[in-house]
Amino acid sequence: MRLSELRLSLDRIDRGVWWNYATNSTCDGNVPHASDLCFLVVPYVGSGFDGAFQELLRPYFELLRKGDLPEATRAKLMGEAHAKTVLRGWANLEEDDGTPLPWSEAKAAELMSDRRWLVLSTFVCRAANHHAAALAKEEEAAKGN
Repeated sequence: MRLSELRLSLDRIDRGVWWNYATNSTCDGNVPHASDLCFLVVPYVGSGFDGAFQELLRPYFELLRKGDLPEATRAKLMGEAHAKTVLRGWANLEEDDGTPLPWSEAKAAELMSDRRWLVLSTFVCRAANHHAAALAKEEEAAKGN
């Protein structure tokens, strides 16, 4: 394997990669689909997620060390860390009445930490784990579309 095949796209690390929920794949040209639900996800490899999560955990260190950190608190902090570093946007997500749901970090944290939206958070986490989507060769291939 050539070294260049492991080079990351700094643009995809800094801005994220658009993922199509319907196709479970990256969006063509790294642009959200016109009507399918899409999420803008920064890969874990460059997101700063671990540091953000550790910083949010700091006030709870004693509880964590004792094994007494409530699961609800852990989930809330995990959701906040994902919203700050990994989930950076969405397109074509609507409220039940059809009203477009604008992206906000607060709403992202709420959805990422609530077990009722586990399908959404699982999709985002799997996309963030897909480091190959951040490779420069993927960005170059998308430009050719």
